[in-house]
Amino acid sequence: MLPERVPIENVVIYCGFITGFGIIRNVKSFLLNNGRKLSTAPVLLAFRKALTQVIAITFIASMFIILRHPPITGLATDGFLGAWASFAEMYGALLDLGVTLTLGMIGVYALIAFIIHWSHAIEINPYHPLVSGIIVYLMVSVTLQSTTSGWMLNPQYLGYSGLFTAFGVGVIAVGTHRIAHRIHLKWFSNTVHSEHLAQPVEAFVTTLILILGAFVSRWVLGDVGIVFPQWVEMQVAGWITLTDSIWTLVTVITLVRLLQFIGLDGRGVLALTLLPLMVMASAQNLEAYLFDKALPHILASGFLFFDTGVLPLVIAQLVFGKHPQRRNAAKLGLVPALFNLPETVLTGFPVIFNGALLIPFVLTGITGVTLAYTAMSFYWVNKPLIALSALVPSPLGVFASTLDWRALVLYGLILVINVLIYWPFIVRMERQAQASEIHSDANVLN
Repeated sequence: MLPERVPIENVVIYCGFITGFGIIRNVKSFLLNNGRKLSTAPVLLAFRKALTQVIAITFIASMFIILRHPPITGLATDGFLGAWASFAEMYGALLDLGVTLTLGMIGVYALIAFIIHWSHAIEINPYHPLVSGIIVYLMVSVTLQSTTSGWMLNPQYLGYSGLFTAFGVGVIAVGTHRIAHRIHLKWFSNTVHSEHLAQPVEAFVTTLILILGAFVSRWVLGDVGIVFPQWVEMQVAGWITLTDSIWTLVTVITLVRLLQFIGLDGRGVLALTLLPLMVMASAQNLEAYLFDKALPHILASGFLFFDTGVLPLVIAQLVFGKHPQRRNAAKLGLVPALFNLPETVLTGFPVIFNGALLIPFVLTGITGVTLAYTAMSFYWVNKPLIALSALVPSPLGVFASTLDWRALVLYGLILVINVLIYWPFIVRMERQAQASEIHSDANVLN
């Protein structure tokens, strides 16, 4: 008896499924391989480390500013507030100097940190690119300003306004010295006196090229009356405005969650997109506070504390779940989740490539930042002022960054809502696990 003929449409559907799964597998492999290479690139790691250290400088600057400007009126003369006001008046000049050396020099610190980290990562001596980088940065950033008493240097663009220029100068300085070092190794590695003769020549020629480039920059932009950091600031002004919007924020958070879902480091996306702009926004908020103006930016360092991360998943599993393996993973991941370290839960629960958790994992990220952004837009909660490390526990971070007790209430509300979002998905996973166990027991009995 001849076999029944298979309809041609079934064959087409089957081939389509096979082709689709093959494409998905290839895309997955491409994303994993190239994503890991990108997230571990030395220049990006140096960029992230430098920004982390700049956040620490911004935090120190915020302490100077708050000490210098106590939130009281002139009527408070007794008690703690009176002592604070007297301290600010007595040591005002010293506190102002502290603000200048921190907030006013952020670009210099970012340049130094970036050059040192990247030079160590690619195994070249950081001394020469550091010296030439600082010289070039000062040449393109510092301007002369006419005053009644004569000419004086204007270091305006050594602060947050020159942050992007600092990283650009750092890339050029380290890259140029790296090329010179490779030429040195290729041409002079076999000579007897290579280290004594080639290294000074290498450093001198590279620094001279960079200085000439800085002179060209000043000459070209001098015709229009601006300096290079000012030109860069003009180019990124639109991007900064666009970034400080709910749509950009939701897009980036969604991308971060999707990258984490497939096992990649989503924080690298933040370091490349939002973090440098958030550092600039924090500095501008501090400057506004310094001059008693309204804080201009919502998306500043400290805002992402309202993104509850994997903490709602951990709480939802402990409250609604009974599966022993996932409960153990939740218990192990509770403390790291409080400190914004999601890796334990992402890999141990797991969340990575777990289709049952994709929707709530992405949705909770969007919910947290959307509610926080809306509350700050309507001035229900203060905008972030203090820059803190991302490893600060989120409940403490939302309060310390905004100096507003209402931020704790908002964070608690976001956390409860996100736990409730996970609830039906946890219950569904529990039912699936029970059905799977019943089916396994039935197979054993049979």
